[in-house]
Amino acid sequence: MGPPENTPFKAIDTDGNGRLSLTEVDAWAEGVFGAMDSNSDRKLTLEEYMAVRMGPGAGGTGNAKRQAQMQAAKADRFKVMDTDHDGMVSHDEFMAGAHARFAAA
Repeated sequence: MGPPENTPFKAIDTDGNGRLSLTEVDAWAEGVFGAMDSNSDRKLTLEEYMAVRMGPGAGGTGNAKRQAQMQAAKADRFKVMDTDHDGMVSHDEFMAGAHARFAAA
């Protein structure tokens, strides 16, 4: 059956074995963090986190209601990752979140 087509699974699975390792997830998460951290301070503001759009872009064909739900879920993930409640997600908090999602999967 394989992974859903609307996920980055194939990009994360760099060895192409159909399974994700923690090493592959770490490499992917590092890249995502770097793309979001626009000022390179190793911390993400909510604005930085939300600025990198996941899923279909402005020219995509996704429905607006679903995109709004996905953005709300993304904002909720930010709050969960902000374990020290300082309004920012540090690199360590971001990576811990990636590890938690990996373990849950």
